[in-house]
Amino acid sequence: MQIAHNLTKTENRVLSLLVNDARMPVSKISREIGVSRASVNRAIYSLLKKGYIKRFTVELGESAQDTKVFVKTTKKPEGVEHYELLDGSYLAVLRVTSLQQLKNELDAIQAVCEVMIAKTHFPSVKQTVFVVLCDKCGKPIQGDALIVKRGRKTLYACCETCKEELQKK
Repeated sequence: MQIAHNLTKTENRVLSLLVNDARMPVSKISREIGVSRASVNRAIYSLLKKGYIKRFTVELGESAQDTKVFVKTTKKPEGVEHYELLDGSYLAVLRVTSLQQLKNELDAIQAVCEVMIAKTHFPSVKQTVFVVLCDKCGKPIQGDALIVKRGRKTLYACCETCKEELQKK
């Protein structure tokens, strides 16, 4: 069913399924139309921005206040807590109390790649230290990692020699 002419094929199919069942999970939508969950999420976000979906009927109660939302983006977010990831992208940490606030925050962040909403928080009893190891020699990487992209895979090297070897494979 074609709902609007200015939408992509995926957006039209997602919107059609949501019109029939607004509670359909993203995973089921992705199986129904044969695209990834990330593609469905992008389509839903696009439909929100274009005004085809005005709001979701979920209202957060007091126990859900300060819900954490993690947003992966390719541009450095301004004015919010964020981390620079090894692959050069950024992970913004948003704290929202409503879906409208989430929409407003997402509109302010450019180049959104992925949005993840935290369900449960498990505080750490002890501090964990992460060590990034070179994908070639296995040694810990000191300072900034050298990055090698191979298709969808990101590899990390500790030195130029290891980087060159990883690029040869």
